[in-house]
Amino acid sequence: MLRLVEIGWFVLPFAVFGLWLALRRLEMAWPAAAVAAIAGIAALATATIWFGFHRAAPPGSVYVPAHMENGAVVPGIAQPPK
Repeated sequence: MLRLVEIGWFVLPFAVFGLWLALRRLEMAWPAAAVAAIAGIAALATATIWFGFHRAAPPGSVYVPAHMENGAVVPGIAQPPK
């Protein structure tokens, strides 16, 4: 479910831009264009804030960078404080 939400947030600005282009071809009035632009900016800001809260490491955690173990790459992780 989380990946679906992330993909949705990624696609949303493109969809809003496509909608704006489609409405523009229909001789859209200026206030409607402003509303479409504001909606796109709001979606971008919301996605940025959402990713910031859901991808952040807990306060006080220690980052362990990626390293090699037995010939395999172990990805970096943020370990919670002890």
